[in-house]
Amino acid sequence: MKSRYFTVFSYIGTKFRSSEKLWLKGGSTLPDPDSVQGMMEIALTKQNPKDYPMVHLSSRTDGGVHALNSSAHFDLEPTGARKYYPEKIVYDLNTFFWKTNTPILVKRCIRVSDDFNARYLALSRTYLYRLAILKKDVELLENTCISQIIPIEELDRCHFLRIRNFDIEKFKEGSKEFLGYHDFTTFKKFDKLQQNKSNRRTLHCMDVRPGRSMLSSFSDNRQDSMFDYWDIEIKGRSFVHNQIRRMIGTLISVAIGKLPPEEIKVMLQVPSKHSWYSFIGACPPHGLYLCNVKYDPKDLVFEDTKNKVSLNTAECEKNSDKTVVTCVDGKKYVEGNERVCVASSAYGFVVDTKPDDVPVLIVSYLYIGSQDCAVDKVLREYNIKHVLSLGVDMNVIVNHKFVQMLDLPETNIKQVLSECLHFIQNAVEMKENVLVHCNAGVSRTSMVAIAYLMHYEHMQYEDAYSLVKAKRPAIQPNAGFSKQLKNMKPGEII
Repeated sequence: MKSRYFTVFSYIGTKFRSSEKLWLKGGSTLPDPDSVQGMMEIALTKQNPKDYPMVHLSSRTDGGVHALNSSAHFDLEPTGARKYYPEKIVYDLNTFFWKTNTPILVKRCIRVSDDFNARYLALSRTYLYRLAILKKDVELLENTCISQIIPIEELDRCHFLRIRNFDIEKFKEGSKEFLGYHDFTTFKKFDKLQQNKSNRRTLHCMDVRPGRSMLSSFSDNRQDSMFDYWDIEIKGRSFVHNQIRRMIGTLISVAIGKLPPEEIKVMLQVPSKHSWYSFIGACPPHGLYLCNVKYDPKDLVFEDTKNKVSLNTAECEKNSDKTVVTCVDGKKYVEGNERVCVASSAYGFVVDTKPDDVPVLIVSYLYIGSQDCAVDKVLREYNIKHVLSLGVDMNVIVNHKFVQMLDLPETNIKQVLSECLHFIQNAVEMKENVLVHCNAGVSRTSMVAIAYLMHYEHMQYEDAYSLVKAKRPAIQPNAGFSKQLKNMKPGEII
């Protein structure tokens, strides 16, 4: 039986081309020893699984970027009667990396539910950028290169700069402009293949504090005293390509007086590759560290749903000679030689008495759920200011929009998506939480959420569906909704 595992690991990125494999058409199972993902997969093949063990990374980093705590998930299905144990997987992987001189360290591995997704279920990612600035009172000879005074222990571990007029207070002042929800197109490495992809992100934290060197006791202490070390901690749910390195490069330009701090606001308000200043250089990757990927602890709890199903199946097979009949009055009978009543209900259907009143955050400001979430108590608890009701009208105290929509495959979703998506986007642009709900929060709600991701985040249907499914496993747009969404082009839904 195939099982899914979650792993936390560290690596030094100097020797790797990137953390992600080089994807070739039709070649997803080809080995790639120049990437972290590729080396993880090569190591897992030593476990002799039935299928190729594809590793799904939570975060993608460039070549040279390091990770203190990255994460991923993978599936393993044993051949024969063999069993996999998480502790043994950790031991085998680390043994392989040690013998092959690969700078990867697996810290832990646990069994998780089969629908767990390391990338989409991540709540936040924390990065650290290390800077070392030559002190103002240090005088170097004209023919002295900065590399001559960099401690060897810090080689490819920190970004060293020889600039005289560096003002850390200006650096801190400029960093405040990045906080919050912005379009970071200006700070993204331009890619023609992904130029229409949404670049809106939320930056939760950008903390600038004094750092320290990693010198050994045998190094010359004079080298250490020549530099001021700074740690820049950046936290957000996700980032665009090269965003952090370009932000740091921009702040360095601010700190040395080449760029006024208020110009950062213009670069964010006019998101375009043309708003980028050519004199600003993206900082090198070796100063960047992925420090942590945060998850909801509940998502890391393993629920053996397959065994529950198999137990129920076995129980059915055990009683296969008996038939359970549910009458219109809700009473259930086991038919055999005698007709025995086994259960009764006031209704001829199953009544769900458990409230489904916990809205789920899909992306910044967008919540989805059932009609149980559209009550004043829940709206106040989650600070929801706008409610979009699909097919079920509700009486709420906040800004409310009701859209008539039947949960039928033949319903033309194109006619209703325009007003739905505009309503959601207006709330997002105001940075206010919005709840989308229908009756059960399964079909109509998920259809609108997927459409929103396809239009505004430029995601393919499969990626958008996987994200919403990972956040709320109960969702399932009906066959007609799914077919219509698959035929729509990302970014052109409305």
